[in-house]
Amino acid sequence: MSDLFRLFLLSDHLVPAALLVLMLLMVEVGWRLGHRARARGSESVSEGTSTATVAIFGLLSLMLAFTFSDAAQRYDKRRDLIIREAQTISTVYQSVGLLKETDQPALRSMLKEYLDLRITMYVRPIDPEKIEVQFAARNKLESAIWDGARVSVKATPFPDNLVAARILDSISTMIDAADSQYQAQYMRPPTAIVGFLFVLTLIGALLAGYVMGIETSRDWFLAVLYALLMSFSFAIILDLDYPRIGMINLDQSEKALIVIRQGM
Repeated sequence: MSDLFRLFLLSDHLVPAALLVLMLLMVEVGWRLGHRARARGSESVSEGTSTATVAIFGLLSLMLAFTFSDAAQRYDKRRDLIIREAQTISTVYQSVGLLKETDQPALRSMLKEYLDLRITMYVRPIDPEKIEVQFAARNKLESAIWDGARVSVKATPFPDNLVAARILDSISTMIDAADSQYQAQYMRPPTAIVGFLFVLTLIGALLAGYVMGIETSRDWFLAVLYALLMSFSFAIILDLDYPRIGMINLDQSEKALIVIRQGM
């Protein structure tokens, strides 16, 4: 599956919508199967069926809680990395004052360009190819900032160069923070886990319809409510894992970068 197709599915919430439709379909299929089972002599839900139903819904609850918790942790990790990235950029910008005055304007200009590039990197609509190009440009700017600071520190007389050299540590930390934040976008749950949760949700809908079919008590209100809640839960989990394209976003964290840029 290409990145663009994946973004198309997630940005329009087609996966939760498909899950909703399939769940309602599975309820109907389960109802028909249960109705046939009753016609063959099953007057009520057997003890074995009840045990299996409880076990499957218990497993579904466990998987849902695990996946949601895992997605929430990744979301918090991404948010913390953005804040850390913003702090390191601010530190580097302030540390430029340790260098020779003649070298400061060029480095400050590059840092402004660097931050502008970072701010526009994840502007919607998200384009993976554009992000890769911007990331490559950011790498070049990082190298230019490092080389400019290193040359300036080397040209600073002793012992002032010992103080000026602190900016190199700050730049190194800034680069590490940027790389960590970039790699965080690839922090995803294993496809097998998401697929298993998807299938398990459909099985739960099938069982719900089957039980209603045996008991000849079709309650579409509860069936639709169950389908809506599960689909919405699935949508939240996906949005937590893809926070730049869904209902849940990182806009508040990104504002830290904008505030720093305004103060430059």
